[in-house]
Amino acid sequence: MTQPTISFSAQPSASCTLEYCLSFIEGSLGSVLQVPVPPAQLQSLLGAIRLDSRLIEKGDVFVAFAGGQVDGHEFIEMAVERGAGLIVVHDQWRANPKVKDTISKCEVPVLETADQVALMAQLATAYRSAFAKVPFIAITGSVGKTTVKNCIGHILNKYSKTLVTSKSQNNHLGVPMTLSRLQPDIELGVAELGANHVGEINAGASLVKPCVSVLTCVNAAHIEGFGSLKQTAKAKSEIFDHLVAGGIAVLNRDDQFFEQWRDGLSEKTNWISFGLSDEADLQLLDNGSLVFHERLVQFGVPIRQIETPIHIKIPLLGRHNQFNAMIAITAIVALIVQTKPQWQGQFYDNIANVLSDAPTEPGRLAQSALNDYTQLIDDTWNATPDAVASSLMVLGEQTGPRWFVFGGMAELGEHCQAAHEQVGLLAAKVEVDQFWAYGTDAAFAAEVFAKNRHAPIACFQTHETMQAALLAAVLHEKPACVLVKGSRSRKMERQVQYLQSQI
Repeated sequence: MTQPTISFSAQPSASCTLEYCLSFIEGSLGSVLQVPVPPAQLQSLLGAIRLDSRLIEKGDVFVAFAGGQVDGHEFIEMAVERGAGLIVVHDQWRANPKVKDTISKCEVPVLETADQVALMAQLATAYRSAFAKVPFIAITGSVGKTTVKNCIGHILNKYSKTLVTSKSQNNHLGVPMTLSRLQPDIELGVAELGANHVGEINAGASLVKPCVSVLTCVNAAHIEGFGSLKQTAKAKSEIFDHLVAGGIAVLNRDDQFFEQWRDGLSEKTNWISFGLSDEADLQLLDNGSLVFHERLVQFGVPIRQIETPIHIKIPLLGRHNQFNAMIAITAIVALIVQTKPQWQGQFYDNIANVLSDAPTEPGRLAQSALNDYTQLIDDTWNATPDAVASSLMVLGEQTGPRWFVFGGMAELGEHCQAAHEQVGLLAAKVEVDQFWAYGTDAAFAAEVFAKNRHAPIACFQTHETMQAALLAAVLHEKPACVLVKGSRSRKMERQVQYLQSQI
């Protein structure tokens, strides 16, 4: 990364914050905290890293990215007005006369760099170094990572203040933003790491430095960016490469790559497994109960809990969410034995209820009533083959008539057609009563469905035409349940929002 240039358009006046900020930048960014800044001082200098000027709070770092549609440099003035303590600009900002004028009048430090992403990573390293004693759980996987992350965060916040990745800020920008929210009163951290190419998990994990790393599973999600399932498995396993000494890996015993991951761990890394198999350390039974097996005694699980089925109360729909709950509990077993042994009694005594009040996540099988006769299930956050299958199984459990509104799946590469064919076959198997498709991929799945079940399909190429037709059909035919699902890029939340606004 090109060495950043530090500039002031005006004298720092009497503001000690500016002087400290300048000192911090000069002393830390070039060499990434050769002399760590005390946590309290760091927090007094800089707040969280923000990319959206509307979210700026006093002391925050505003990184002005020049995006394809919006140039963040044009919002510097707003960021300053809202109290930003540092502005990070790209070294090509001078090409914009309006920005040049804004920066010339700027009264806070302006950091100029040719690589804003790398600089964000350096800032994140500074934050993590300042709060090095905060234990982190890191989570990745093809599916389930956000729900698992939220479940872990929900449980841990019952015991101490926990920093949790916001929404799905899990990429090369999101991880530094998460770490920048560390504060002196934070005792634990939960970081979600996402990726669509090799090396991205490695970069994120190197910043987080977790004491527990969780890999939910590997499937064809984002396989286009990885090239193959084997490469996907390798990329996801990068999360174990940056475990702190004595760290614990949490592995899926049912995954075809389990042995590869286990055998690839460092000699200093222990591991715990979860799964449906009775070979897993923590097993999910057919009835939804969990069983701790004997090996977990060495991880602090009380003898009284071993081989005794425990029904975990969870308000989230679907068996896959029971599986996600199991993963979350496995991760906390690992965390407790490593860093919080004093929690063992309280946690295991109340384990059946630790998720009983977990909130439903927007866009993730969130159930609501459209009216007196139709339930809407909003599962529009994203879609992978496994996630769509799980959603269809939930739909199949509902009383009919059951409608499936599908927007298709993205980033599947050469697996795209086969994956959508499986969606059509499964929709027929669970006896969906109507299949509504948006886009070419979803239409193909609908055609496969129609060949295997005598039921109506409707295919659309625009959201507007689908919205009008779907609304009219819901009002006229009164289905009992409507499930809306699709990849993030397909924006199927538009269908949900339209139905909710019109009924």
